[in-house]
Parts: sequence; C-alpha cells; structure tokens
Amino acid sequence: MAWTTPRTWTTGEVVTAAHLNTHVRDNLLALFSRRFPHTYSVMGSLTTSIVLPPFFVPEPSQQSVTLRAVRHRIATGTSVTLKLQRNGTDISDFTNLNVTTTPTTTTSTAGVPLADGDAIQPVITAVSGSPQHLSLSVYLDYEAA
Repeated sequence: MAWTTPRTWTTGEVVTAAHLNTHVRDNLLALFSRRFPHTYSVMGSLTTSIVLPPFFVPEPSQQSVTLRAVRHRIATGTSVTLKLQRNGTDISDFTNLNVTTTPTTTTSTAGVPLADGDAIQPVITAVSGSPQHLSLSVYLDYEAA
C-alpha cells in the first residue's frame, strides 16, 4: 500500500469515510507494511547434492506474509537451475529458476500467501559449467491484516 500525503483539513469541512480511509487508515497500513529479504550465500562449487536448509517464516499477530520475489546470481560458471519449496512442496511461481552471473529478479504476479512456521527452502535441480558462489534473496512482504 502506498503512502498518501495527508490532507490539510479546513474549518467546517465535512469529513467523509473516504477521506478517513485514504488519509488515516491507508496511511497506517502503509506504515505497517514492509518487505524483508531472507538471503542465502553459498560459497564454493555448486552441485545438486548440496542441501540448503530451509528458513521458517514468522507471521506476527495481525499481519499477513506473502512471498513476492526472488533475486539471484552466481559469481562464476554457466548456470544453476533451482526451485523454491514450501514445506517440501514446489512453489509453482518459483520453479525452474535459471541462475546466471547476471543478477535477476523473478516476481510472483499474485504473490504466494504464507503461514506462520512455513519452511521455505531452495533446491538446486541442475548445474551447468561449474557454477560457484550463489547469492539468493527471498523477498517476503509483511502487511497489516
């Protein structure tokens, strides 16, 4: 939700529900909405036998959590193909991610709703050209519910 510059009220003005929703409610929601990255840095050679541990999603009270995007790159080599899983099941918006030496962001159009305690885990499914040094950031949006 985007921040709106608060209105300057005038004496005698009739305040409507639409005014309050835009200038109070929506701005409070904007203040309590944040995007946080969860970053993996894997040094050395990358193979399909490497097991990357999951991270667990915290969902604070009165908030929702949505997986929005993944940014990734390798330092050298040709490519790595990976996918994200939630609780051991593939996340359809984040399968067959082709990771190269060019930093790339993959975004989910609708977002993937997450629950408190969900385990998010990257899984390397294929490698090409001796890739090394993976950097992978998973972006979660926390919003007031």
